[in-house]
Amino acid sequence: MGGASSSSASSSSGGAGGVLCTADELCNGIDDDCDGAVDEGGSLCPGPGEVCAAGACKADCAAPEANPCAPGTGRRARRRRLHRAFPAPADVLKVDSPRGLSSNTHMRRFARASLLSLGLAVSFVGASGCGEPSTGTAGGAGGGTAGQGGVAGQGGGGAGGMGGGGGAGGQGGGASCTDGETRACYDGEPATADEGECKQGTQTCMGGAFGACEGQVLPVAEVCDGRDEDCNGQVDDGIADVTCGLGQCQVTVPGCEGAEVPTCTPLPPATAEACDGADDDCDGMIDEGCSCADGQTQPCYSGGAGTQGVGACKPGAQTCAGGAWGACEGEVVPGTEACNGADDDCDGQTDEALGLLECGAGACFASVAACINGVPQTCTPGNPKAETCNGVDDDCNLLIDDGLGVLTCGLGACQVTVPACSGGQAQTCVPGVGSNEVCDGQDNDCDGNVDEGNPGGGGACQTGLAGACAQGTQACSGGVLQCMATVQPVAESCNGKDDDCDGQTDEQNPGGGITCNTGQLGVCAQGSTACQGGGIVCNPNNQPSVETCDGFDNNCNGAVDEQNPGGGTPCQTGKPGICAAGTTACQNGQLACVQTNQPSLEVCDGLDNNCNGSADEGNPGSGGVCSTGLPGACGAGIYQCQGGGLVCVSTTMPTTEICDNKDNDCDGMVDENNPGGGMACSTGQQGVCGAGMTTCAGGLVVCTPTTLPSAEVCDGLDNDCDGVVDEGTASGACTTGQPGVCGAGTLVCQSGSTVCVPTNSPSAEVCDGLDNDCDGTTDEGNPGGGMVCGPTLPAPCTNNTTQCVNGALVCGVTSVFEETFATATAANGWNGWTLGTEWQIGAATASSGHDDGYPDPSLDHTPTSDNKLAGVVIGGNASIAATHPMYYLTSPVINTSGAGSIVLDFWRFLNSDYAPYMTNAIEVYNGSSWVVVWQSDTTSIEDSAWQNILHDLTAYKNTNLRVRFGFAIGQTSFLYSMSSWNVDDVVIRRCQ
Repeated sequence: MGGASSSSASSSSGGAGGVLCTADELCNGIDDDCDGAVDEGGSLCPGPGEVCAAGACKADCAAPEANPCAPGTGRRARRRRLHRAFPAPADVLKVDSPRGLSSNTHMRRFARASLLSLGLAVSFVGASGCGEPSTGTAGGAGGGTAGQGGVAGQGGGGAGGMGGGGGAGGQGGGASCTDGETRACYDGEPATADEGECKQGTQTCMGGAFGACEGQVLPVAEVCDGRDEDCNGQVDDGIADVTCGLGQCQVTVPGCEGAEVPTCTPLPPATAEACDGADDDCDGMIDEGCSCADGQTQPCYSGGAGTQGVGACKPGAQTCAGGAWGACEGEVVPGTEACNGADDDCDGQTDEALGLLECGAGACFASVAACINGVPQTCTPGNPKAETCNGVDDDCNLLIDDGLGVLTCGLGACQVTVPACSGGQAQTCVPGVGSNEVCDGQDNDCDGNVDEGNPGGGGACQTGLAGACAQGTQACSGGVLQCMATVQPVAESCNGKDDDCDGQTDEQNPGGGITCNTGQLGVCAQGSTACQGGGIVCNPNNQPSVETCDGFDNNCNGAVDEQNPGGGTPCQTGKPGICAAGTTACQNGQLACVQTNQPSLEVCDGLDNNCNGSADEGNPGSGGVCSTGLPGACGAGIYQCQGGGLVCVSTTMPTTEICDNKDNDCDGMVDENNPGGGMACSTGQQGVCGAGMTTCAGGLVVCTPTTLPSAEVCDGLDNDCDGVVDEGTASGACTTGQPGVCGAGTLVCQSGSTVCVPTNSPSAEVCDGLDNDCDGTTDEGNPGGGMVCGPTLPAPCTNNTTQCVNGALVCGVTSVFEETFATATAANGWNGWTLGTEWQIGAATASSGHDDGYPDPSLDHTPTSDNKLAGVVIGGNASIAATHPMYYLTSPVINTSGAGSIVLDFWRFLNSDYAPYMTNAIEVYNGSSWVVVWQSDTTSIEDSAWQNILHDLTAYKNTNLRVRFGFAIGQTSFLYSMSSWNVDDVVIRRCQ
């Protein structure tokens, strides 16, 4: 009660506690006209088909005019009412809303952001749907008297219907209620009261003021359980979709279906990542291992910072191949500065720091600048002179005062040598002073003699040698004192002494090694002398051993080769036949093989009986007639001695089989393997039947045809042997393999081959989309073009000349780039397009669920059957959950560097909220940076049909031009959900 006034109602100060009574009853659950009845009267609700129920206006579901979206009741109508009502000098703005306040974003924007900030009290009346009560809000500045419709104090709050105040104000004049009085209350959005799980509570008046709202249930976040927790009239709505998987495997399912959360299963990944701007292997990374898209080009420069465009330095270009940028071609980077009048190292200076040229040494030294005015210089040294003692390199050999010699004076230790010239001054030589001679290899007393008089020598000493050489005398030798042996070493003799002073006695057998006789028998008689115990003895060279057949007395018993040593074993005599066997015997100191058998007459036994080296020679025992048992002519034979026995040998040998009805090769078969056959012959028939091969039949050779008659084919032969070649073998349409109109032909048999003869001959090219002259190029040379045209075309294509484009004459415009999206797929990298977040390429699909504007189209613009386009969430609406920067759809690289003007020509179906909520842009890459060519402003965009959009891009022509379409969310509060971008038939046109 109290809290908000109506500018249209008359008022009085009647009623207890200063309650404001109006002349008209309102639908708010309050007795506004103070007549004791609440919400009486039949026309309390202003909307068509609305009824007052439970203190709120609702749509009468029984009335046909109660459609919440009927003309005049939709979002645009409500927005227009709100805009019209906003300037009115009223304390209360009444807005008719079939969905209630919470369902209209722009109403919230105005009500909260505008009206309340001005201190106005706002009450929204209406229905959220059939049976949905709508509770208004009351706000704004209070502080008025009860008679002014406000609660005394610092402002009203809480919830109430039209004309109803909310909550308790501050300290003010007049009581707000009567103790014990109760009223309905609700702190949530009015449209949610008694909707879904929400319900109103009750406030009780105590001490003249209403207490807390008890028992109310307020909206909470919706969960998937088949109930309306956020109380907006919809069950399980607004639950975010569930997304699983990464990249191309990503799948999105509704967050709630049938009060249950569905299972989300990602799609299987591709086997390998492709360089296509998509995450094919679903690992969260796009085109890993790829630097770029194949065919893409970009400027490049590898020189140092600040050097590009300076001096000789310039950038090059890179081309993408296999997902990686290729070499930078055509660039010029800083090099070594050369004397050429150019800035080779690209530092802004020419021929700098090339230094000096120096040549010559000493007095010949010269120096000159290495480069003067871009011309390399040369250095010429001075002429050398004879060296003198003056501290100068007169002969220019890098040595000062060289070659002037030295001065030498004095003898021995007194000798002094000094340079003849030092420090540029001539020198003198002064000898040193001598001392007493000592044994050091020096002339100490400077008399020209070294170690004379044996200084320090003459005393007895030990040499350290062995034997007779141990005693010695000191002597100066070689500059040192040495102990010289008194007795010198001599050759060792067999006497028990160390004659050679080496520490050993009678070593190396002195006097030994001479042949001598020991006095023993056999091989033990011969011996050699040896030094033993200081005397010479004769030792035998051999010891007794087992007797062997060698003509010696090996066991030293006086007998030679006794008892046939080594004999009695079988051996070979070396003779042929049976005489080869023998037995060994010791004869004359050697083992000999003695023959065991004697020669005899030869018999057929495989042995050499007569020991003449041949076995069974003379065919012993042969000559009798016999049968071999072989077939054919080989059956008759005679006995022969073979292999040590008599065998029956055929008198007739096998021969090559011939066609005579006999077994010539004795294999049991007659005329086998076609003897005499297999030779080419003539049958006397026609066509392919004339050639034949000989065949043996019945002992005779006959000619049989090689090929039998068959159906005629085009091969230059008479296949059916009727005397006519290739009759009736080729017909029908065919493809010649030639380009253009010459490709169609008719099959003809020529020279034994089926050939395709062109149906059409080449003719002059005309503009019809065909290759008339059959050169592989269609409509080349601009046939029919060159005529002045274009007064009705948009700039910069006005007043051009006709051009033959796609088989038709058009006015001076050619397509540099065309994209209908018909062939764009993930497999081919979307034809080079890069899809940013929410951008898709696919079939046109109508959307729903938008707050304003029009849905996505169900048909694309291309006048073909592909029905594909590019868009933001095709068949859905752009996400408005959070702000984000521009999300782009980016074209592939387009080379627009040629002559003429260029125009971006595309078709748009765009529905977008205005800035700063949604911002849309078209940008172009000018070769170095992105430039905005169009951006939406504070006006919303609502395309209900395809719109043709043109932008002049002539100022941005380059070899790497790209175009991108983008959208951004700058603010989410009160943001409309709209269908956003749809793009089709993107063309870059060139006007010559």
